[in-house]
Amino acid sequence: MVLRINETQGRSETPDPQAMRHENDLDGGDSIASIRELVFHAYATRFDLDVFLGFFHDDAVFHIVGRVPNYPFSGDYAGKAAIRAALERIDGEIEQTNGELLNVLVEGDAIAIRRRNTLRHRGTSARIDVMVGNLIKFRDRKMTELYEYVDTTWHAKLTGD
Repeated sequence: MVLRINETQGRSETPDPQAMRHENDLDGGDSIASIRELVFHAYATRFDLDVFLGFFHDDAVFHIVGRVPNYPFSGDYAGKAAIRAALERIDGEIEQTNGELLNVLVEGDAIAIRRRNTLRHRGTSARIDVMVGNLIKFRDRKMTELYEYVDTTWHAKLTGD
């Protein structure tokens, strides 16, 4: 199953709950299927920051893995205000379209995601497709840590650096 997410159109495909049934539990009773559905809903709201940030604990940390200055968005953003600022900064420079959640794996209190996005630089209009990996840790059905792994050379390709 692929979930498609578009910055301007939102969620375009509903996951089939029957295809996601599992026996295991997360957080003492929540089925893995319900946690997967929670992740799909969170990513479907990615471009409505007020709603998206509701999926985070107040003390959550967003780790964008990479090295500044090669990847200027790299860093650790602690708390909802810092996460909002980071996402607004990214969204101000980069338009994301054709987002697809390709794989979602749940184990314990963590979820691993492999996804694909098409990015367009708002200044140069250059486009590129990227694969992104995320590791998300949960507590009480809210994100406490979000790690983002991506080939950091995409930014230089879009900006012409």
